[in-house]
Amino acid sequence: MKNAVAALAFALIGYMTLSVNSADVSASDATWLNTTPTVETLPTFVPQPGCTEQLVEIANESTVAPICVYQGNDFRFGIYTPARSWYEPVVSFLVFSYKNDSQMYVIFHVSMYPFNTAAVYLGNNGNDLVFHNDSAGWRAIKNIRSKLVPVRNNFGKTLYYEAPLPEVLFYKSPTNFDASYGFSTIHGISANGKWLVIMNIPTRVAVRVNLTDYSSTMFSKNIAIDTEYSSFLYSSNFSISNDGRYIAVMGGAVPFVIFDINDQCGVHVKNHELTDFSVDLANPCQYKSMENVVGQRYDIYEGSFNKSATRITVRQDYIEQDEQKVKWIRLTLPGVIGNDLTYLALGDSFASGEGETDDKYYFAGTNVKHEKCHISSRSYPFLLANELGIRNDTRSVACSGAKMEDITNSKTDYLGQDQRLSRTIENFDNTDLPRIQTDAIQRYIPGRTDQLDFVEEYNPKVVTISIGGNDTGLVAKLATCLDNNDCHWTDDDHRPKIAQEIKSKFSDLVNTYSKIKNTSPGVKLYVIGYPRIFDEYSDDCGFLLGNRLSKKEREFGNQAVSYLNSVIAAAARSAGVRYVDNNEAFNTKKLCSSDKPHALNGISIGDDTNTKNEDRNPRIIGQESFHPNPLGFDLLKQSIKSAVPNIKDYVYCSSEETCATNESAPEPSSYWNLSAQENLEILTETTCIEPIDGQKGEIKLTIPNFSAKANAPLNVTVRSEPQSLGQITTDGDGGYSGRLSLPEDLEPGHHTLHLVGESYSGEPIDLYQIFIVNEDGTYSLPGADTSEETEATSINSDPDHTQSSSKAVQTHSATDNRSNDTEKKAAEYTEDKAKPTTKPEKVSDSDSHVSTKPAALTVKDVTMPFEAIISAAVVVILLSIAGLTTWRYRAKNK
Repeated sequence: MKNAVAALAFALIGYMTLSVNSADVSASDATWLNTTPTVETLPTFVPQPGCTEQLVEIANESTVAPICVYQGNDFRFGIYTPARSWYEPVVSFLVFSYKNDSQMYVIFHVSMYPFNTAAVYLGNNGNDLVFHNDSAGWRAIKNIRSKLVPVRNNFGKTLYYEAPLPEVLFYKSPTNFDASYGFSTIHGISANGKWLVIMNIPTRVAVRVNLTDYSSTMFSKNIAIDTEYSSFLYSSNFSISNDGRYIAVMGGAVPFVIFDINDQCGVHVKNHELTDFSVDLANPCQYKSMENVVGQRYDIYEGSFNKSATRITVRQDYIEQDEQKVKWIRLTLPGVIGNDLTYLALGDSFASGEGETDDKYYFAGTNVKHEKCHISSRSYPFLLANELGIRNDTRSVACSGAKMEDITNSKTDYLGQDQRLSRTIENFDNTDLPRIQTDAIQRYIPGRTDQLDFVEEYNPKVVTISIGGNDTGLVAKLATCLDNNDCHWTDDDHRPKIAQEIKSKFSDLVNTYSKIKNTSPGVKLYVIGYPRIFDEYSDDCGFLLGNRLSKKEREFGNQAVSYLNSVIAAAARSAGVRYVDNNEAFNTKKLCSSDKPHALNGISIGDDTNTKNEDRNPRIIGQESFHPNPLGFDLLKQSIKSAVPNIKDYVYCSSEETCATNESAPEPSSYWNLSAQENLEILTETTCIEPIDGQKGEIKLTIPNFSAKANAPLNVTVRSEPQSLGQITTDGDGGYSGRLSLPEDLEPGHHTLHLVGESYSGEPIDLYQIFIVNEDGTYSLPGADTSEETEATSINSDPDHTQSSSKAVQTHSATDNRSNDTEKKAAEYTEDKAKPTTKPEKVSDSDSHVSTKPAALTVKDVTMPFEAIISAAVVVILLSIAGLTTWRYRAKNK
């Protein structure tokens, strides 16, 4: 550590400090150069890299190695360093896999080595591989997925891939490269992966690169380096904002300053190659020293801007009473509202309140066309908040249907959950995306931007999350069991595949929890497990449910929930956060129990989509099925409180180092029959089916490139009753596009299309997608939404458990400290029904209390259209007839 005298000696060398009176600058005009930011100390945390630590099987190496994996568009890559003897040199390899590969494969090419293993990134919106080679500079292989050449053995098995020569060399190392530094550049990348900033150490030239088109801006030729402490250069780094405007320079031998880059400063280079470091820089970009802000010139590290670039978090190393210490601090621009929140709920339908029995409890804007996040004020987050007295400082952005990609998605082209912005916003333009998503963050509109953005903006003290169920398609699989005489997911061939599918989510879960933890330092993060759904030992399911689900299928549902929970629990421990077990939260109130009312909806008529193009008929099996009802919400709250009496004060562990266990995913139980299987196809949910409007007997089938082996067959099967549809042959890129004929005798309900073959690298795969045959013979997809705002009505297995369907909405208001300017901009989005408010509404006592016995349905409570009532009655009759015809078959399975 350098002493204070040395630091002060360099305080005036090479940099100017812009002095501006912050009081003279309005909040909307505040920048990092014209104001002095505020500083706050944060709890200690461990920054999360841009990759995910995973245990990966390396093809043909007979080994499983820990690798930090980066995710591209339909591929992933990382750096693999094989084990070696003490006398052998350290050698690292780039490893790669296509989207449906389970193994990773070594990439060979002499031009790629030696390379800086800390400098491998993605370019061109996740399609290019960008890496650094000290002897050559920064290179890119464009569209790497299509450029790799597989090297196979005599049996057709892929051994490794060969990479072509890089096509783009956008920053060439100068001829005066000084090897004494050990490397030629220091660099940094924006959180969204769009911008790379590089400084050439010998010349001190700094360049910003747009990784979309590789255009460059030389913004400085005089980055100050403290040569007396050049050994600290290895720890120096850059941080760059998501819009590319602000660049923070920091490190052990580089002073902490922030640059402001714009079109009027620097030298802009359109072509890909930047080699002339002697070019005149007549108008260098301005910067400001942060020395007076943080109290020291050097030893500032690991900076990261928030999404709006109004805050930057850094690590500060300092000496106090001759003892070296570390703390994390956050710098915030003046005029930025302090948005610290007490409690924020994240996750999927089990957290949002899907299954609510009265639409008046859904927050405004969460039960409208294309935006059915279905956040209920009676869901367990709000019940917990009511009891803890923090209801006015609690928000939920959980969304029905959410997957892990909707929690932590950092892609610049993320269009919301299920691409909803392209359907919700009239005349949607991608250039408006940042403004629309900023508005969503400010008004707590869920589903339009990833949920982590709300964590970053509001820095909540407590976060709960329930996620993973949709990533494994459990509810959709159960729906196929309801529709068919014999659910194929429960057979000996498919159970092992499902177990592998669940197990494969472990690393993604660890990454999700770690990102949340590190986005809001010091947050108390609780991972909420799922409740088991069925009472396997009772047959009191009611007529409909009892004749649609056998004991075998109910056991499958519970076993799937239990194994998923065990994987979630291990992932939480590995990330060092608290898991809350809810396996038996519903105890005797599970479906099919004799103790009524039940805590979940049984078979529900859904309002999520139409069954016909011209009519608003209810769905046979809606997405509300198998979800907690208000009684279930209350039991979940009780289960969480029993495990953690006060989520605000609970201490999981006293040290970050002792929290994380770094364990691997648990093995499935013997129920899953995994040990008996060899060469198991990797089960992967895909989105290949596109219904054709009004078309019967035919669908569009589109398999993305690199999903399967090139020019190879895929066996096509549709399951309810299994029917082979023959084979299709992929194209030279491992994709397919065409029309597929379906059997005309498929009964209305849920079915599954399976495509069985090999991945692009030759591994066995089983791609599947669940679809629905509508009553008129046309097709739709689960969760597809073509309805207007409607009411939810349930057909319950227990006759006493009925619901009100009265119509009302409740505003999901933002915090009361928003500026008028923000409100005016927010109000421009008139196509959204969640109107902005300036004061949070408190849920009334009647809203916050959940009775264990819902009120009986009366005639005056029914507001369904007459045709919908008739349709519901027809559905009940049809299901009853179907139940009678399968009674004998079901009896022998119970």
